[in-house]
Amino acid sequence: MAEKVIVSREKLVAVADAIRQKTNTISSLTLDDIPAQIASIKGDSPVINYDGEYVVTPKTTAQTLETSQRFLEKNVEIKEIPYFETSNLAGGETVYIAKEIE
Repeated sequence: MAEKVIVSREKLVAVADAIRQKTNTISSLTLDDIPAQIASIKGDSPVINYDGEYVVTPKTTAQTLETSQRFLEKNVEIKEIPYFETSNLAGGETVYIAKEIE
């Protein structure tokens, strides 16, 4: 059961008025309308889309994906760390971790 609280009419009217001001509307709002109306309010800042790589392979040097304050259309996929073994001239094995073999 939902918790009941007492909210003054003036505060509810103030919230509704703020929503109407931000959405540039004059329609009446019910309590059920308020969450959807708030969700529809766009911020003052423009949305900047992320235009970097969405599939990344770890390297031996530091990497930064410039995602801060950006809108991503999908998850970034981090591939497994490259790992290769090859025979070497000394008769042993050489292991390459996070490095491409040329």
